[in-house]
Amino acid sequence: MTTSEKKRILFVDDNPNLLSAVRRTLRGRADLVVAESAAGALGVLESDPDIAMVITDQKMPGMKGVEFLATVAQRWPLVTRVMQTGNADQDTAISAISKGRVFRFLRKPYEPDALLQVIEDGLAEHDIQTAEHALLETTLAASVKLLTEMLALMRPELYAQSSRVHELTKALASRLKLAQPWELGLAALLYPLGLATLPKHVLAKRAHGAWLNEPETRALAQTGIVAGELVGSIPKLERVATYLRYCRKGHDGSGLPEGEEVLDIQPNAAYLLPLLIDIVELADRRGITMAGAAKALYDTPGKYHAGFLATAKDWLEQNEPDQTGGKPSVIELGPRALRVGDILVNDLYDENDDLLLPGGSRLNELSLKRVQILCTHRVDMDQLAVVRAA
Repeated sequence: MTTSEKKRILFVDDNPNLLSAVRRTLRGRADLVVAESAAGALGVLESDPDIAMVITDQKMPGMKGVEFLATVAQRWPLVTRVMQTGNADQDTAISAISKGRVFRFLRKPYEPDALLQVIEDGLAEHDIQTAEHALLETTLAASVKLLTEMLALMRPELYAQSSRVHELTKALASRLKLAQPWELGLAALLYPLGLATLPKHVLAKRAHGAWLNEPETRALAQTGIVAGELVGSIPKLERVATYLRYCRKGHDGSGLPEGEEVLDIQPNAAYLLPLLIDIVELADRRGITMAGAAKALYDTPGKYHAGFLATAKDWLEQNEPDQTGGKPSVIELGPRALRVGDILVNDLYDENDDLLLPGGSRLNELSLKRVQILCTHRVDMDQLAVVRAA
């Protein structure tokens, strides 16, 4: 390992002598950060996004190494994880592999060369995982972009809602310190896939808050399961499918699926998406702000994760545009002057009076092209009212 290959390594051990020896061994070879407890190490990981590898002891005060690595695997899965221990207990090894998905074990006492080799191999593993993750995100982003653009063509009103849910998800995920927030973000974009299977008259009744009969109510409740089944067939989106499956599930156990526990995702994280969906849908039905919708949901205690609901309401009250009643700056533009990111003020209909894009829709590349093509053939649509982001 040469100096040019320096990367940040987090070493966790409550033995000051060992930490001093490790510092001497890695001086000039790696960028070392040390912590004497799991709690201290978690603080480092939360504040330092450049940690590539963590090496921890099993026997520490408070949280043991196995539990610590399980937390790291869940919240920072790209960080390479190594367990060092002087205990040859087989149960510890099995637990570390199953819970913490440990890359390698380092048996104490060990020679400096053994530590250096484990670090070199671990950093190489980090490079591989990071590259694969980047490729996966790029590929999935293209696939999701195609799905969402098709949704925008077929059900523009659903696409408009999912875009707002997605923006809320991105804003709140970091505040709530959720693991793998991109997965929840994808679920926010894709949840309308289930809704798109409903008949148009049911979608219309739902949009206006009209009464739904029992079969319609049941079909609506199942849309999350339907979306999960559709997305679950895509490789590497299994956890996204889980989020979708639970997007109509209440924190109090109400809703579908019935009698199941959320598995393989961060505890409680699955309950953020149904909350944000309900906020956006309620705001649309009542014609109120999302902050007002979040406040109204306090009338349903227990259905929503209390911490998530409070965080969402507080964030919306502070950050939702136009929350004080002031009107955003509206401009009128010809179709060729529109840009990606512009927000339509009014509903836009095609020549057959079918909804093309609802008011509030943010133009993407595909919808912008549709609007420009439509306006080219309609002389009565030479100007459109939009809000343009600064």
